[in-house]
Amino acid sequence: MFWPRLRLTKAEAARWIEYNNPDVKQKGVIYRTYAGEIALSTTNKEDTENLQISRRARCFALTASGDVNNIEVQIYDSAGEQYTMGFLPVSLLLLGAVPDFRSVPQIYGQTNWGIGATFEMVAGFVNGADTVAPHIFEPNIVLDPNQTISIKGRCMHALHDTDTITPSTPVPETALLCFNLHVWEFPIE
Repeated sequence: MFWPRLRLTKAEAARWIEYNNPDVKQKGVIYRTYAGEIALSTTNKEDTENLQISRRARCFALTASGDVNNIEVQIYDSAGEQYTMGFLPVSLLLLGAVPDFRSVPQIYGQTNWGIGATFEMVAGFVNGADTVAPHIFEPNIVLDPNQTISIKGRCMHALHDTDTITPSTPVPETALLCFNLHVWEFPIE
């Protein structure tokens, strides 16, 4: 998987160039990455990360890490445009070997197989699951100056309070998604 190359439209090419060049009047386009985080718990069921970009920008990719197997997101901007059809699992947005955990059979409890061996499939864990490619926005999401893009997240499977040491002190279960939004920014002349 390769990152998409910057291709300027005819209107953009009249005002900007792909790289800075002191011999040319136009300014070069800037590559930027904006980091965000969605932190969920038993008390915080939904979380929204708002990213405001001061320049005109084209969002072209999204990368993520964390609990990609249990978080679904909705992407929209401050003008009201929706970029996803409701909530979508992050595991479906990111290409690679991350499966859709809504369809994986989950076994709660333990099963004994063979000579005293105990196997258990833990919900949300599959050996070898790895994300190897970003989510590429095709076409790119174009944001006007000072327009906000919002990424709202929630859990697909409910989080529970767990009793760790004593039953009287429950510890809330948490889910965390760290993501980067990759953009091309167009500086003002």
